[in-house]
Amino acid sequence: MTSLMIGQHRGQRAGDVVEIEVVGVLTLSDITALRTVALETLKAEQGRCFLIADVTAMTGIEAEARRLMATWSKVDTERLSGTALYGCGFAVRALITLTLNAIQFFGRQQLDAVFVRDEADARSWTDAQRAALDKQVQHGG
Repeated sequence: MTSLMIGQHRGQRAGDVVEIEVVGVLTLSDITALRTVALETLKAEQGRCFLIADVTAMTGIEAEARRLMATWSKVDTERLSGTALYGCGFAVRALITLTLNAIQFFGRQQLDAVFVRDEADARSWTDAQRAALDKQVQHGG
């Protein structure tokens, strides 16, 4: 496991999983840094990168950050394999849901993102997604 800073937020990477603990507002520079880490992971892990985000202390997302997220989602080769978010209060969950819905509406592909109760559920969901992808590959899908 490699500890790292993703913009102003603590994170780590282990294999095909990038984890981030968002504290405060998610900015354009944070998303730029996250995208860089994700692209490195996609390259190192044969096109796979899962994101686990602890958003317990998140307070918002800058408009410029949302725009970059939308642009990023349109590039097939940069697509995340799945995102699990936990620690959401009502306001942050509503903000993230609106952001994801807008990205999907204007984007080219479905986003695999889920809200879960805690870190353990996030890891379980990620493991299940990985297993499903492995099964698809084994069966030529």
